[in-house]
Parts: sequence; C-alpha cells; structure tokens
Amino acid sequence: MKSSNVLLGLAAGVGAAVAASTLLRRTPDDLAGQVVLITGGSRGLGLSLAREFASRGCRISICARDAQELANARRDLQERGAEVLTLECDVADRDAVERMLAHALSHYGRIDILVNNAGEIQVGPVDAMTIEDFERAMNVMFWGTVYPTMALLPHLKQRGT
Repeated sequence: MKSSNVLLGLAAGVGAAVAASTLLRRTPDDLAGQVVLITGGSRGLGLSLAREFASRGCRISICARDAQELANARRDLQERGAEVLTLECDVADRDAVERMLAHALSHYGRIDILVNNAGEIQVGPVDAMTIEDFERAMNVMFWGTVYPTMALLPHLKQRGT
C-alpha cells in the first residue's frame, strides 16, 4: 500500500504545484476577474485553492460528487465574499464532465484557469483492496484530469489562453 500512497501523494503534489505556480506567477491584481474551475473543490486542497483564488478576486466554479459538501463549500466561499458556482459532477464520467463544463461556460461565459484537483483515495491494507478500488482511483485521477482538460481545450485555444 505504501507505493500506492506514494503515487497518490505525487499526483496530489503535481496538482498543487501547478495551481501554486499559477498563483505565484501572477500578482493578485492579475487574477482579479479570472474565472477558475476547480475539480474536487468542495473540501481539502481544492477548497483551500478556491479560497485563495477567491481572495485574489477570481470568480469560482467548483465541482464535486457530493451535493452536501458542495453546499457547505459554497456557503464557506460566499461568507468570504466569493462569487461561486457549484456543480455536481463525477469527473470519471465523460458525459457528466461535458455537461458540467457547458453549465460553467454558460454561467460565466468563459473559463480562464482549470485546476484538476479531484482524486480518489482508498485507505486500508492492500489485501483488503479490490481491483475495482484501484480502477476507480485510476478512473478519477487519470480520466478525471483528461476529460476536463480535453473538453475545455478548444475553448481555451479559441480565447488564446
């Protein structure tokens, strides 16, 4: 299980590094008004990133699978003065991702920054894990990055971002 924990840590680290790089490359004024979409944005690292982007004047869209967690995150972000759109979405489902992006684009008119943060973590002894547990994790962490990126890419290219 240690090797899978290392891989999960590396995946989370890469996502955090990319988001941090975006935040550090720009001054707070550079980000003001930008529209940010964060997958897995209802808690943990995703919610922390949403708070930081919001504090820099970004308009926020977060997606996650759990409606209650999204409602809690919306309330948290709105209490901090953020403009936020929450969307239920399983990023391992290509059609759901396309619907989610269509809704976000319809709501804000554009997306400037995509943070692929969603992940699936199963914790327990390896002999208690099933192949399906690992397949689900891979579906979320691989396809959950590919689907939003590929679906949003034409929009980003058209806008020159």
